[in-house]
Amino acid sequence: MSCAIGIDLGFTQSHVAWLENDKLVMIPIYPGQYTMPSVIAFTDSKCLFGEEALMQMDLNPANTIYGLKRILGRQPCNQTPAQDGHRAFQLMDIEGTSFVKIQCRNENRLVSPQQIISLFLLKLKNIAEEHLGRMVTHVVLAVPGHFTDMQRRLTKEAGLIAGFKEVSLMNDVTALAYGVENVKDGETKQALIFDLGGGKFCASVVEFDLNIVEVKCISGNSQLGGNEYTEQLMEAILSRFRDSHPQLQSATVDVHALWRLWNECEKIKLNLNCAKEVRAYLEDFAENVDLDIVIDQELFLRNTEMFWKRLVTCVEDALHGANCKADDIDEVILVGGATHMPRIVQGVTTLFPGAVIHRPMNATELVVAGAAMQSARIYDMWPVGDLSDWAILDCVPRSVGLCLFDTLMIPVIARGSVIPSENHVCRTTICDNQKSLQITLYEGEEQNTEDSGHHLLGRVVIPIINPKPQGSVRVDFKFTVDRDGILTVTAMQHLKDGVVSVAITDGISNAGETLNDLKSECAKLV
Repeated sequence: MSCAIGIDLGFTQSHVAWLENDKLVMIPIYPGQYTMPSVIAFTDSKCLFGEEALMQMDLNPANTIYGLKRILGRQPCNQTPAQDGHRAFQLMDIEGTSFVKIQCRNENRLVSPQQIISLFLLKLKNIAEEHLGRMVTHVVLAVPGHFTDMQRRLTKEAGLIAGFKEVSLMNDVTALAYGVENVKDGETKQALIFDLGGGKFCASVVEFDLNIVEVKCISGNSQLGGNEYTEQLMEAILSRFRDSHPQLQSATVDVHALWRLWNECEKIKLNLNCAKEVRAYLEDFAENVDLDIVIDQELFLRNTEMFWKRLVTCVEDALHGANCKADDIDEVILVGGATHMPRIVQGVTTLFPGAVIHRPMNATELVVAGAAMQSARIYDMWPVGDLSDWAILDCVPRSVGLCLFDTLMIPVIARGSVIPSENHVCRTTICDNQKSLQITLYEGEEQNTEDSGHHLLGRVVIPIINPKPQGSVRVDFKFTVDRDGILTVTAMQHLKDGVVSVAITDGISNAGETLNDLKSECAKLV
């Protein structure tokens, strides 16, 4: 007998759960432990996951991979310095696509972030099957709400490569809201979910109305998370260290030392939540010199205040997109380890003076709980009682549209539209006997596609089947955003004997590689 599960593949930690007889069951990764660090390592003999991968990281840093959600579907040139400052594994740019260079089974290989994620999902699938004693064929994967269309496609395909027969995606904020609502008595309220995790920030306005959960707007920043605070602290300590030791101004700190410092900064960041100052000490840090520096809260705040301003920008954008004000928010739900920082709590309280500030005790489980409930709901694997009466209204995180001949984007499906969503736009030829029509697909909010906030989805040339005088040929474009938040665009030409249509976004993610090819490549890594 097969079953469906929910997976929260988090930036730092991952969780698996399922619904059994209307009861949520967290699946243990290890005996008594329900989280797995989102880390994978390649060795000469096998792949290691989670805690095992972390334990050997000091000895094998170049082949220990983490933080993959940040580089999935992004070009290497889009990675910020903070993302590379402590990274020991090598990221390669192959024709504009990110690959990770590893040594596996005594052989140098280039693997894509998607392939590595699929291996991690396969590991979680195997753990679930061993625990449940049955085949796991269906899954709901929780993904960041601000994921681009490409990142969603790659994530869904990673699930298929891992061996799931059916893969659905769910915005993590929606899963979290679903989990929150199902552990409290039904009530009507408007909440802002403030999710500051290790690798990203997401602000979402959610309306709870009895048995309806509606995500009204999502605004996020995939380049801003708790890691940026750690990185800034790391740079401040390095600067002080070099100032204290002028002879080391030009010295290169090796990768192992930087990784030790990164771990130390993570501890310091946590301790500064309650202590006024913390000592950083690393023996033999660089060229036989110890690192011994005291960091106080004032220095930490001074070096990270710019991050708070960026967080506020996202919050204001979410409120604006939901057509509401701070006074309209009844509750702020704090999620993510970085929200424990005093500056975050103080700032949120100031931004929303009339709102209840709520931090769920089991916040780390709520996302996977929502994903598991959704998996039972949509795949009908188990009777789910009252859950069948629930309505979950998710939204399009970014506007999607097209650009024809200039740099101005024509929005077709607006941000905040309830998904699944569909809309049409019509264009005609601009010259006599025009043989083709070229369009460019974008997602973003600014009208000018040259703005850095836009994501290029693809460029397509549509052949004109029956060329005619200027303006005589009409091409209709149907935009559809499905339940997974993935866009499909269909071009239709109206002819005398019917309509000719072609889907122009199928297979856009893997440039001709089939899933079987990718499965074969991944099998060589296990």
